Amino acid sequence: LTRHTPFPVAYDTEVKYRKFFITAPGAQQVELRGDFNRWGKDPIVLTPYKKGYFETSIALAGGEYKYVFAVDGKEGPDPSNKDRQQLSDGREICIKTVR
Repeated sequence: LTRHTPFPVAYDTEVKYRKFFITAPGAQQVELRGDFNRWGKDPIVLTPYKKGYFETSIALAGGEYKYVFAVDGKEGPDPSNKDRQQLSDGREICIKTVR
């Protein structure tokens, strides 16, 4: 018998900085929550700029990462990312693929 294994997806293992951003006029604070920071247990607070623009860069190796933004404590998906997944609890999260 021969064993057939699917070809693995090739991800770049080099760690690179990836940008996350959102426009949230009137927001006081925006956090990035994902599987890379234990869903906010290790907070990543975005830097505020003019006109409600918030941004951060984090180091990620190749792979798939699930995340949401928390705008003033209320979680929601990234409006600029259409790659989304519905969880069994009804929450919608985004997926960022780093190659």
